[in-house]
Amino acid sequence: MTNSTIRNKNSILKKYRALASSKIALAAVEAAIKAVEPMNLLFKAVSRHQDRLIVSDIKNRTLTFDLARYDEVHVVGAGKASVPMTMGLLKVLQHGRDTNLRISGSIVTPYGTSKKIHGVDIVEAGHPLPDSNGIKGTKRIVNILRWAKPRALVIVLLSGGGSALLSLPKSGITLADKRYVTQSLLSSGAAIQDLNVVRTHLSQVKGGRLIRYSPPSTTFLTLVISDVIGDELQTIASGPTYPNYTSSIDAKRILLKYDIWNVDNSHVKRIRKVITNGIEVEKNALQNISEYRRKLDYALIGNNTMACNAASQYLRSEKIDTLVLGSHFDGDVAAHGKWLSLLANGLKSLSVPFAIVLGGETTVRLNKQGKNGTGGRNQEAALHALLSLETSSDQDVSICCVGTDGIDGNSNAAGALVTGSMKSQDNPNLKEELRRYLQNHDSSTAFKKLGSQIITGKTLTNVNDVNVICRLTSSVSS
Repeated sequence: MTNSTIRNKNSILKKYRALASSKIALAAVEAAIKAVEPMNLLFKAVSRHQDRLIVSDIKNRTLTFDLARYDEVHVVGAGKASVPMTMGLLKVLQHGRDTNLRISGSIVTPYGTSKKIHGVDIVEAGHPLPDSNGIKGTKRIVNILRWAKPRALVIVLLSGGGSALLSLPKSGITLADKRYVTQSLLSSGAAIQDLNVVRTHLSQVKGGRLIRYSPPSTTFLTLVISDVIGDELQTIASGPTYPNYTSSIDAKRILLKYDIWNVDNSHVKRIRKVITNGIEVEKNALQNISEYRRKLDYALIGNNTMACNAASQYLRSEKIDTLVLGSHFDGDVAAHGKWLSLLANGLKSLSVPFAIVLGGETTVRLNKQGKNGTGGRNQEAALHALLSLETSSDQDVSICCVGTDGIDGNSNAAGALVTGSMKSQDNPNLKEELRRYLQNHDSSTAFKKLGSQIITGKTLTNVNDVNVICRLTSSVSS
């Protein structure tokens, strides 16, 4: 089981006098993260009954696989949740297993998250920037597919972070080129959908290309925990087993959109050449449908909606009326943070305890010149919210902004909590100081000083971000 406890919850509550809204908002965030623990998601979705492997996705669609038909089972994959997903899957597969069924595999996981798993090779690699270990781990997966028996079942485990971890650049592209374009897009505030389109057209395995390395008779089952708004299978981990419906022209348009295409350096020159060649090839050739004639099945087993619903269920169990606004919030982090404060400010007229839960993933556009500090989209959104939050001595209102993976940008925090009481501290220059932190994208330092960073450590899952706004009446607060 992954660690979803907020390690510093008591210190936050002590710092801010144990506001009831803060205590409940933090507990709701914990409920959200616990609901998407990868091993538990696996156990809910996958079961074995004698020789039948039964898989149910989040929409209760059921897939059944007769294990007696396969000579071997390979477990491969990449992502922040790949280790607990693999551990859970192997427990299911080995329940009453046929001793003749061979199970082996290889996965790629972020640094500091590996555990020894019998029969499965584990490679730790870089995220969010790809590194040589990611290439090494991807080549091991490719070799497993190349040497798979004709009657093989390949179970692919994908989760957030998989696109960076599963890395094998196209001929003509270097690892340094991939790192450069990834960092450039991240710094420009590119959405994950745009980032993964570019990654796909610079890769030998993304966009459905991974399956090409296996025999045509191979059966693929892909189990997915989504870190993408809308749960698009072709976007999650850049869809290594899913047919690609984007083009090299799309990749070019994205690089133009973020002012990268015309940059004059060796990285972009090589990238332009590969994408331009891709455009010419696509003009003169239809998609090779034969690449996708293998038996392909997919099951989405976890997403942001599950996390938001779990937070809502906890809040309602505490007799708090709760509104869930969905899991589709994206766009500019500043606008999002200000909107959170508007929602919180609007609750002050209510006479009953009330909470709002929402999820998604915003973007931060970093300074291209000048200083960039430590932080991420959750702490930055929280800081924008704090600056716009109305203060009142009789209001018990808290806002939590948390990344479910426990990692917010380049900081060691998952996010932050804000309350109106933070602005009433005995510091006449506080507002101006907070604005300077925002200008330097240094929200983590700001919340470290305020004492309200939310620290969970790596949760080994990732279903985007969860925001909780909680407002309590004085009778509930007391």
